[in-house]
Amino acid sequence: MSLARMLLNKTACLLPNKRVFNRCFVPALNDTNVDTMKEGINLVGRWYSRKEAKKTAKITQTTTDKVATNHASPYENKARYNDFPYGSGGYFGLFMVMGPIIIGVGGTLACLGFFAGIFYIDNYDFPWIFLWATLAWNIFWCNARSVLLRIISGNTSKRMILDRQAQTIIVTQALDQATLNEHGHAVFPFSEVEAYSSIQASGNASALTSQYVAFMALKNQALYPEVYTNLPVPINPKNDRNCRQAWEYVLAFMDNTQPLPDVPEFEPYRHLDPLTAEFDKKNNRPAKYWQLMAFEQQSKIANEFNDAAKVFNFNRAYSNARYANKVITKPWEQWPIDDSIFIKRQQTPEWKKQLKIILRQLAFSI
Repeated sequence: MSLARMLLNKTACLLPNKRVFNRCFVPALNDTNVDTMKEGINLVGRWYSRKEAKKTAKITQTTTDKVATNHASPYENKARYNDFPYGSGGYFGLFMVMGPIIIGVGGTLACLGFFAGIFYIDNYDFPWIFLWATLAWNIFWCNARSVLLRIISGNTSKRMILDRQAQTIIVTQALDQATLNEHGHAVFPFSEVEAYSSIQASGNASALTSQYVAFMALKNQALYPEVYTNLPVPINPKNDRNCRQAWEYVLAFMDNTQPLPDVPEFEPYRHLDPLTAEFDKKNNRPAKYWQLMAFEQQSKIANEFNDAAKVFNFNRAYSNARYANKVITKPWEQWPIDDSIFIKRQQTPEWKKQLKIILRQLAFSI
């Protein structure tokens, strides 16, 4: 169901433009905080990882004045821009990603069944060609998926990009009756953006489930009904509080009177935002904190925030500011890095880790 239809049917609820929870967090992967970002037999993924790591390093080492001109995309500076895919599509992309996995799993299970036949059928002729075909399929899609994911997520013809500096939102295509920037993309004031929550049902009649989802959209849905995007929200079938939490993440990023949110996503780019750089200097912030924290510990913090949002009284905080959470300005004091996670990783031989990944890729193509 499109957002315009939800608004027409009055199933969408407008979210307030207020920050009261101030606990928004998304873990971020890097070569340091995970158990080495191994690609196994995914050679294409390995190549992309090296390429993206070099690009990120180049951007983060660039000064604020040069970052927009030294790179192919004008929107790569994450201290200024934050982008989201938009539109109501996605089923084709989901099919292209999940379809090969399902087929690969089915082929692996069939091979296991064929192997079992060796013990129960006399003069059994094992279908080796099916085994080789399944392995070839899984190896191919293990590599091809890296390309597919980047094609799907990198579809720059349909993206909504928040511009923290200019206080605008950019839609990466020309739209009727819209102002265009120098790249031919439609630009709207951020004041023309709003967010909604809505409850959606999924499944079938025998196993129907529901959960709240969040959308960010232009206010003029009559003229631009397809220009909206889903905000990432944890599964919560009981209330829309995680939707409010997700919207606060956007509001925090766009508040250019305050430093960037101190979260893993923006840490490599904090020095590119002058206000944030000055704040970090006065706050004695470490240059690297989240990047040195294990992904497992980051995930634990994210789950802690998400669970807290489920029971937080947003309406009371909206009406009385003393019930609002204070912004955490020194997370390194509240969550010291847990070195025991890295010590535990080192106890497992590297060959065992690699073997586990390769066997999973051969069996399931993931």
